[in-house]
Amino acid sequence: SGFGWDEAAQMVTAEEEVWDAYLAIHEDAQPFRGRPFPLFDKLSALIEPVTAIGTHALHLGSVSTPDANRYEAQPDEDEDEEDGLSDASRLRRQRAATPSAPMQKRLRPSGAQGFLAMADAVKELSQAMASANSGIVGSPERHRKAVQMLEAESTFSDEELVIAINLFTHNRAIGDSYAAIT
Repeated sequence: SGFGWDEAAQMVTAEEEVWDAYLAIHEDAQPFRGRPFPLFDKLSALIEPVTAIGTHALHLGSVSTPDANRYEAQPDEDEDEEDGLSDASRLRRQRAATPSAPMQKRLRPSGAQGFLAMADAVKELSQAMASANSGIVGSPERHRKAVQMLEAESTFSDEELVIAINLFTHNRAIGDSYAAIT
């Protein structure tokens, strides 16, 4: 895909041509170009275990989704290590198995693709919550509750707290979303 993830800088990396082509289709990804995103690991922990059902469900890594062809198949490196089987016993197990269709490897998004898919999921969640609450005016009390909940969370550094509170201040829907999922 041409995208990568710089762990030290906490940001998506890509050649200028790759970014230009991607942004021509996904204009809303512009804020992630050249800017660090230190909350990626913490947000991915919130989003990855969530499973939705229904017509608007987003299943990251699902083979049947139209976006599945964007992901590179990466072998699960830790599968063989965990089961502790030798090559000989693994070969015996394969011969003993009944012939069937080959198993498909689990598709994993690259770091950058996972990041962009997560950003899309957060955006969709925020839009859905904003449309559900479109008749309700944001209140200072709800904002205060979201900030208090954030401060009570012990896993965030002071810098991350400041970034999140700034996000809550500039977009009340983000604070409301955080309060709703916590």
